[in-house]
Amino acid sequence: MKRAAIGESILVVVDMQMGFAAALASWLLDAVESEIRQANNDQWSIVALELLTGNPLVFYGNTHQRLMDAARTRKQHESDPQRFFMRVKVTWDGSSRVEDVCHLQGYQPRRFRVCGVKSRHCVQDTAVGLALAYPDSIVEVVKAACNQDLDHNWNTFPVMENLRLV
Repeated sequence: MKRAAIGESILVVVDMQMGFAAALASWLLDAVESEIRQANNDQWSIVALELLTGNPLVFYGNTHQRLMDAARTRKQHESDPQRFFMRVKVTWDGSSRVEDVCHLQGYQPRRFRVCGVKSRHCVQDTAVGLALAYPDSIVEVVKAACNQDLDHNWNTFPVMENLRLV
């Protein structure tokens, strides 16, 4: 990652909640935490999404505390702008919640990195939603920082001009 102007680059952490078995893998927690720390070092904004869905509504638990702690360590001075945002979503596609943050903060993103769970559901739908909403931006899905309950064949991931698997 490279240092970015405020709102130019955004890390999107999808559904790293305690209630998802796919989010409990230690290798995944390490990989997502690494993405968060790198985003902090490069002054990227971070949006963490949590899923609340179903009828009746089901909450899948809080985002892992170690990830929250890593994301919140950025602010060095009181005058530093806020760059970490939490949003709840009610569908697999969380792109509209990321768009809300961009709009409210006046961001004009050129690059997104997406990680979390589940790679063929919420991660995929959010990445595709971002690619459609921001056709002039690059959307990268970090394969090494994504997980699925069952094996995921990345060859079935949608192909779009501005959507990349990295």
